[in-house]
Amino acid sequence: MYRQTRIFVPLTVPFDTKLWAETVIGGIIAPIVREELGLQWFWFSRYNCATEADSGDCDISQIPAEFMVPQNRHFRSVRFRYSIAEGSRQAFEDQCHSRIRDLGCCVSDFLNYDFLGDLGGDRHIGGERAEPRRKHRAQLVAEMYQAISRVVIDALVGPDPQGRYRVEQNDNPENPLGSSFESLHHLFCNITDVPLRVLISQMRVGTDWSGLQNVVQEVRVKF
Repeated sequence: MYRQTRIFVPLTVPFDTKLWAETVIGGIIAPIVREELGLQWFWFSRYNCATEADSGDCDISQIPAEFMVPQNRHFRSVRFRYSIAEGSRQAFEDQCHSRIRDLGCCVSDFLNYDFLGDLGGDRHIGGERAEPRRKHRAQLVAEMYQAISRVVIDALVGPDPQGRYRVEQNDNPENPLGSSFESLHHLFCNITDVPLRVLISQMRVGTDWSGLQNVVQEVRVKF
């Protein structure tokens, strides 16, 4: 079965800093996936977005209003997607829900996940898009996202006395900003030769996924 949930975090300790997503991953997702429980693959992703952007894979009306960041009226959440044996699903989701509640987080529900439509959808595959090739690509993408997620879990340090987790610091000079993922990112770009660009607006610098308005310049980047 292909399933998903969206874990929303409150504004309280240990989720009151920029480490909120790492704390969800370390405190909720990591201990659950280590127990397997019929899990075949999983991956996660983090979001900090407005209410209207949170309506596609959860019932945002079920999330308490006090979870909303008052400065920008955004909710912070981690999407958790996974493939699990049908007979194990209920026990796995019950355990997920229990850990989520214990840490003061919230979900609206656990839903079916359109695995093929997402990971085998047009944004993940070009050229010939017959269903057998979509299925094959979707499985490969799921395995890649899981590998990344497992490395993130392996790189976590914590919890600290406040219950927060963080990613390890790396002092190798090939990681000038102190993250092991700098080298991973470089090799990903090297292996794939993915096209990259930075967009510059009148007020900000970002990417095509940053929601920039009034872009005035594009800068191509080579890794």
